[in-house]
Amino acid sequence: DGFRANNAAKRDVYDGFLQFEVSPATSLQVDANHSEFELGYTFYEFDEPNSFPVTIDEEADAFRFNGRHATSPGDDWIWTLGYEDRQRDIIYPVDASLVTRTKADTWIAELQRLDQWSGIQVISGLSYIKANEDFPIEQGAIDTYDANAYVYGQWQVPDLDLSLTGGLALDLFKAKYDFGLPAIDREQLSPKLGLVW
Repeated sequence: DGFRANNAAKRDVYDGFLQFEVSPATSLQVDANHSEFELGYTFYEFDEPNSFPVTIDEEADAFRFNGRHATSPGDDWIWTLGYEDRQRDIIYPVDASLVTRTKADTWIAELQRLDQWSGIQVISGLSYIKANEDFPIEQGAIDTYDANAYVYGQWQVPDLDLSLTGGLALDLFKAKYDFGLPAIDREQLSPKLGLVW
């Protein structure tokens, strides 16, 4: 209930999880989640003439499908597909009026492969996230796209307590605004090199 007026928080989460083995080399997981969150918050709490109490009310539904497949004892494929639908309302509790509303949809996809040969291990993968946030009261939206590709290798030097690590990652990010703000389009290539002893 909190220690002050408009200071309570409440969260309810309902989750269902199912895992099954299709074959000795392949397993699948399905996860569904529903959450409800309510929080009392006061802006400018210590400036009473300008304080502004609100209630933050959020509801979200999420779904995720995961899988793993071993092509050989040293090789694995891992993947995941996910979706989340979320709505957040900020409400003025005095008269229950709606201050602002955010509706968001997020899609995610990831794929990763693991290869191992003797003292060498290589991990490579791809990921993609697409998110849309809609603000119906402000009549605006934000669309973001985030893609990533990477490959990392590790070599354990024989007969020595020493391993070498190297990798390369590519990140692509785009954001588009309906508020008159300039779009963001960013690319970054990141090499990595490490030594562990």
